[in-house]
Amino acid sequence: MQTYNTDELEQLTYLACDATTREQFEAWIGGMTMERDGEHGQDRTEGVETIPGYLSWIRDHNKSAAFVAGGLFQTFIWRNKLTNEIVATGTIAPDDRGVKEQYELGGDGLWGGVNVRFDLRGRGIGKFACAAIDEQIRSFAVADGQTKLFHLFTGNPVAEHIYQSLGFYRNPLGEIHTAAFGDERLWSKDYELSAA
Repeated sequence: MQTYNTDELEQLTYLACDATTREQFEAWIGGMTMERDGEHGQDRTEGVETIPGYLSWIRDHNKSAAFVAGGLFQTFIWRNKLTNEIVATGTIAPDDRGVKEQYELGGDGLWGGVNVRFDLRGRGIGKFACAAIDEQIRSFAVADGQTKLFHLFTGNPVAEHIYQSLGFYRNPLGEIHTAAFGDERLWSKDYELSAA
């Protein structure tokens, strides 16, 4: 499979994109399925519990005060400059599905919702998007003059390879459980000030 030309990608944020881009983005996210995308795009009910889908998760986070202030926390959107097609997304959040609080992880936040459009996977877009998210956090660590600790969880071996190449290590807690995803492996990274 041919590698995607990442020079053709434009990085936007959910909060700053235009209405047309946001509508296109929300249509993609809302249409996700666990089987195809590894995410439930829409809210779902299991028994008496309503489990927020990915679209609700994005909307709720981007309405929070943490997303409006400071600039570290963002939902990123990458689209093809030539076609305007949205190809990937990823979020830096204070928490993801309550994992930081539930497992008392400490630190500054979590990566969440890193996703490449299903038909474009395996072309280097995920690696590109993860490097951009990683750089966002590193730049804030340097600007703040403080080491930052971030976590993420996944069950995807391809994603784990990318995260490990960026300096993430398996958190000693091992596996965690969320209602949204079931059992996943927990990863962490210390963004040291000397790391470039």
